[in-house]
Amino acid sequence: NVLFLIFSIVGFALCLTEENLYEFFRTGYYFFYTVLTAVKNFFFFAVVLWSGYKIIKPLSGASQHAEGDAEATARFRAIMIKLESLILAVFVSAVLRVIML
Repeated sequence: NVLFLIFSIVGFALCLTEENLYEFFRTGYYFFYTVLTAVKNFFFFAVVLWSGYKIIKPLSGASQHAEGDAEATARFRAIMIKLESLILAVFVSAVLRVIML
């Protein structure tokens, strides 16, 4: 991710300094890298969302059965907070990457 951020900043700086943007984007390497990165980010985001859903769905059912157990409820709440934080971090990362592209 750090390497991608460095490449994105360098690419953005080149876009600002390049007089003819069409010529710059027409070069095969940068265009291929941009498209490949966008596709990779989309699939990464989709896999994280799908995994989160597959984990959250059984956990929500388990939490309903453990209503009286305070320890199980606390563990469930901690797991849910971690999963929601992961999904939020991936979403923010995907939005920032799209903005940088």
